[in-house]
Amino acid sequence: MIGVFIGFFWGALLFGVRYPISAMPILTLCVVLAVFSTSGMGLLMGQNGSMHEIQILLLKETGTGLIYLTLGYMLFRWFETQAKKRGTLEAV
Repeated sequence: MIGVFIGFFWGALLFGVRYPISAMPILTLCVVLAVFSTSGMGLLMGQNGSMHEIQILLLKETGTGLIYLTLGYMLFRWFETQAKKRGTLEAV
Protein backbone atom coordinates (compact mmCIF):
# COMPACT_ATOMS: atom_id res chain seq x y z
CA MET A 1 0.00 0.00 0.00
CA ILE A 2 2.86 2.36 0.73
CA GLY A 3 4.16 1.74 -2.78
CA VAL A 4 0.90 3.09 -4.23
CA PHE A 5 1.24 6.29 -2.23
CA ILE A 6 4.86 6.73 -3.27
CA GLY A 7 3.91 6.14 -6.92
CA PHE A 8 1.04 8.61 -6.66
CA PHE A 9 3.32 11.24 -5.12
CA TRP A 10 5.98 10.89 -7.83
CA GLY A 11 3.35 10.80 -10.56
CA ALA A 12 1.77 13.99 -9.28
CA LEU A 13 5.20 15.58 -9.04
CA LEU A 14 6.18 14.65 -12.60
CA PHE A 15 2.83 15.70 -14.07
CA GLY A 16 3.22 19.20 -12.63
CA VAL A 17 0.44 18.97 -10.05
CA ARG A 18 2.50 19.65 -6.95
CA TYR A 19 5.42 21.53 -8.43
CA PRO A 20 5.47 23.95 -11.38
CA ILE A 21 6.98 22.36 -14.47
CA SER A 22 8.83 25.53 -15.41
CA ALA A 23 10.84 25.42 -12.16
CA MET A 24 12.11 21.84 -12.62
CA PRO A 25 15.78 21.05 -13.37
CA ILE A 26 16.72 20.45 -17.02
CA LEU A 27 17.19 16.68 -16.68
CA THR A 28 13.84 16.24 -14.95
CA LEU A 29 12.19 18.54 -17.45
CA CYS A 30 13.22 16.24 -20.32
CA VAL A 31 11.49 13.31 -18.62
CA VAL A 32 8.43 15.37 -17.72
CA LEU A 33 7.90 16.65 -21.25
CA ALA A 34 8.07 13.07 -22.59
CA VAL A 35 5.01 12.18 -20.50
CA PHE A 36 1.84 12.81 -22.51
CA SER A 37 -0.33 13.83 -19.55
CA THR A 38 1.91 16.76 -18.68
CA SER A 39 0.40 18.98 -21.37
CA GLY A 40 -3.07 18.02 -20.17
CA MET A 41 -2.19 19.06 -16.65
CA GLY A 42 -0.89 22.36 -18.04
CA LEU A 43 -4.23 22.82 -19.72
CA LEU A 44 -6.13 22.11 -16.52
CA MET A 45 -3.88 24.27 -14.37
CA GLY A 46 -4.22 27.21 -16.75
CA GLN A 47 -0.50 27.68 -17.31
CA ASN A 48 -1.01 28.68 -20.94
CA GLY A 49 -2.72 31.98 -21.51
CA SER A 50 -3.89 32.33 -25.09
CA MET A 51 -6.87 30.51 -26.54
CA HIS A 52 -4.76 29.31 -29.48
CA GLU A 53 -2.32 27.50 -27.15
CA ILE A 54 -5.20 25.92 -25.26
CA GLN A 55 -6.74 24.66 -28.51
CA ILE A 56 -3.42 23.13 -29.56
CA LEU A 57 -3.07 21.37 -26.20
CA LEU A 58 -6.65 20.14 -26.40
CA LEU A 59 -6.03 18.72 -29.88
CA LYS A 60 -2.85 17.01 -28.65
CA GLU A 61 -4.69 15.44 -25.73
CA THR A 62 -7.55 14.31 -27.98
CA GLY A 63 -5.08 12.79 -30.44
CA THR A 64 -3.20 11.04 -27.64
CA GLY A 65 -6.46 9.65 -26.28
CA LEU A 66 -7.48 8.35 -29.69
CA ILE A 67 -4.09 6.69 -30.13
CA TYR A 68 -4.38 5.03 -26.71
CA LEU A 69 -7.92 3.91 -27.50
CA THR A 70 -6.90 2.43 -30.85
CA LEU A 71 -3.83 0.66 -29.47
CA GLY A 72 -5.78 -0.67 -26.50
CA TYR A 73 -8.52 -2.06 -28.73
CA MET A 74 -5.97 -3.65 -31.09
CA LEU A 75 -4.18 -5.26 -28.15
CA PHE A 76 -7.49 -6.52 -26.74
CA ARG A 77 -8.43 -8.07 -30.11
CA TRP A 78 -5.01 -9.69 -30.42
CA PHE A 79 -5.26 -11.24 -26.93
CA GLU A 80 -8.77 -12.46 -27.67
CA THR A 81 -7.64 -14.06 -30.94
CA GLN A 82 -4.71 -15.74 -29.20
CA ALA A 83 -7.00 -17.07 -26.48
CA LYS A 84 -9.41 -18.49 -29.08
CA LYS A 85 -6.57 -20.19 -30.96
CA ARG A 86 -5.22 -21.80 -27.81
CA GLY A 87 -8.62 -22.65 -26.43
CA THR A 88 -7.95 -20.76 -23.22
CA LEU A 89 -10.94 -18.45 -23.49
CA GLU A 90 -13.19 -19.00 -20.48
CA ALA A 91 -16.64 -20.34 -21.17
CA VAL A 92 -19.31 -18.80 -19.00
